[in-house]
This record gives sequence, C-alpha cells and structure tokens, in this order.
Amino acid sequence: MDGSTVEEVQFESDATVIIFTVLSTLLCAISVLTNSLTTIIVIYLPKQTPFSKLFVNLAICDILGTFAIYIGDGFYRAGIHWNLLSLERLNSIFIVAGICFNLLFLTSTVTLLVFAIMRFIAIKKPHLFKLYFASSKKILIYICLCWIISTCVAFPSIICEYTAKEKCGGIHKQSQNSSNFFNTTFQIEDNLTNFLIEDNLTNLQINDVTINNITDEQQQSCPTEAAYVVCYQWKYSWAVGKGLILIIIVLLYIYVSRDLFKRCGSFRDEDCAMRNRRNDQHAFITIVILIVTMVLLGVPYIIVKVYRRAVFSQTTIAVYHHFITYFPYINFILDPLVYSIRSPDIYAKYKSVIDQISCKQRNQRTVQNAYEIVSGTHKGNVPIATELRQVNSL
Repeated sequence: MDGSTVEEVQFESDATVIIFTVLSTLLCAISVLTNSLTTIIVIYLPKQTPFSKLFVNLAICDILGTFAIYIGDGFYRAGIHWNLLSLERLNSIFIVAGICFNLLFLTSTVTLLVFAIMRFIAIKKPHLFKLYFASSKKILIYICLCWIISTCVAFPSIICEYTAKEKCGGIHKQSQNSSNFFNTTFQIEDNLTNFLIEDNLTNLQINDVTINNITDEQQQSCPTEAAYVVCYQWKYSWAVGKGLILIIIVLLYIYVSRDLFKRCGSFRDEDCAMRNRRNDQHAFITIVILIVTMVLLGVPYIIVKVYRRAVFSQTTIAVYHHFITYFPYINFILDPLVYSIRSPDIYAKYKSVIDQISCKQRNQRTVQNAYEIVSGTHKGNVPIATELRQVNSL
C-alpha cells in the first residue's frame, strides 16, 4: 500500500470473545440492578433532600450509559466476530451507541461535579447552601444544565458522523479497491476495537489513491478540509471535557478533605455546639473514597482511550480489550454504592430492605424445615417432639 507499513493482524479466539461477552453481560446486569434499586429507594424516601433529584439523575445516566457501552462495545465486538449483522449495520449501531455513551458519560460526570460543588458549599460556606440548593426548582435547573452542557459536547459528533457520510458517500463507492480496502484493513488490524468509522479521515489522508479518485463534483459536495480536521479532532473533546471535570472534582474534594481533616484533628470540647465530629469524619472518609475511585477508574480509561485513537498499537488494543473496557461498568456500579450507601437516609433504607429480604428468607427456610419434618414423621415420639419445637419456633 504505497510503502506503508501494516502491523500484523491478530484475530480474537472464540474463547476470548465469549469471556468478554459473559463478563460484560454480568457487569451490565449488576449496574442496571444497583442503579434501578437506588432510583426506587431514593424516589420513595419519606424525606426528600436537595441531593435526591441529583441521585435519580445520576442513576438514570448510569443505567442508560451501561446499555450504551454494552451495545456499542459488547454487542458490536461479538457481532463482528460471529457475523451477526452486516458490517454497515454494526458500524451504524456502534456510531449511535458511541454518541449516546459520550453524552451519558459526560452527563454523569457533570452531575458528579454538581455533587462536588454542593459538598464544597455545604462544608465551606454552609450559610449559602440554602440559597443555592434548597429550592427544588433550582435543582431541576442544575439537572437541565448538566444535560445541556453534555449535549453541546456530544452534538457535533452527530453532525460530523452523519452529515459528512451522506455528502461524501460516493468516495467509498468509487474507490473500493483503495479506500474500502484500507478501511477494512484498519478494521481488521485494530481487531475491531470500535473506531471503524471514526478513522475514515485518517484513511483518506493516508491513502492518496482515494483522494485522487474523487471527482470535482464530489469535492464540491464534500466538507472542506478544515471541516474534516474539526470533526477528526472533536472526537477527543469528550476526553478533554471528562478529564477537565474530573480534575475540578478531585481538586474540590482535596480542598474540602483538607479542611475536614483539620477540623477532625483540632476538635475541642467548646466546638461541640457548632460542629459534629462524627459527621466530619464520615464526610472525610466519603470524600477520600470518591477521590480514589475517580482517579483509579477515570484517569486510566481516558488516557488509554485517547492514546488508542491517536496511535495504533496491538498492545494498547489488548490492554483496552482485556482490562480497561470494563472500567465504565465498574464506575457505573460504584456510583450508587458510594453516593447512596454513604448517605445516611439511603443507607438506612438499603439496610431496611436487606433486613426484610433476609427475614423473609429465614422464615421460608423455617417453614420449609417444619413442613419436611411433618411430612416425614408418623412414628415414634421423638420426631413428634421435634415437630412441635419447630412449629413453636415460628
């Protein structure tokens, strides 16, 4: 291909794809279950707080984001490997799922930023908390802003993917021996790692034969070179936005945690009327957990995702496929566990539900044991005495 070097193709085995599909399905189910349970519990809490609506919004984003990453990554990878659908349909599914995932992932992150700001104001400037967060209407406005900001970042990718594809559809049809071959080669080389359509610009830039085969009429109808550059670079915007928001959140939590740590360490008897040491320690531990989970899950995922799109490497692809690809699921699972269980009201409701379920299970086992003794004893006095003890214990 005009002297260009191509890295050796590495196909996945059936066992690898099966393991990936099973793990993705399991993590998807856990994420949907935990977030759905959290949503129901928060909605039916007797006392609604300013955090309640944000919890629901976060859980909805996590549920939809889980489905998006499962379809765009899990189903797409399995579909390519076993030829479940045509390549064109799978590419379309991947594009739509990728756009939805970027939108929902960013919305979830912006919602976490609102949480961080609320915690910051509640701890550093408690006299301003009611002014900004006590009203339900203001909370709804903040939620709408979360979606608007995320949509502004994700919407250009829709224009870049579909508008350019419709106007320049003739490029791929007239140059099947060059562009399609190079595009297909890139698809195989990348071991089908979910950036087939996104790299069309790179294919066009590298393969001079494709560009030379474009007619004057097609050049006029296609987007300009500047538009291609903008669209090509815009796919990194989600990572920049996500990374910037994570940095702000971590800095806010570090700043607040330092204050809480000082307050916990310098607690005096005369401060008891103004501060609650136990609440400060609880908030400090919660913030430390949040910082650790965000850094461990968010930073590696963003770095590998961006590097994988910028530089083709089988090692990076393998790391992403076997390790990093599960990070979004883990992030979506930890969101309700950390944010909900660390909240006293929601934790109490969780504990109540778990206690009720375990109590019912114990009662069912006790009744089942009593039934087995009754049905299996009809002779002698010892079994009858055992039967009476079982019934009396109910």
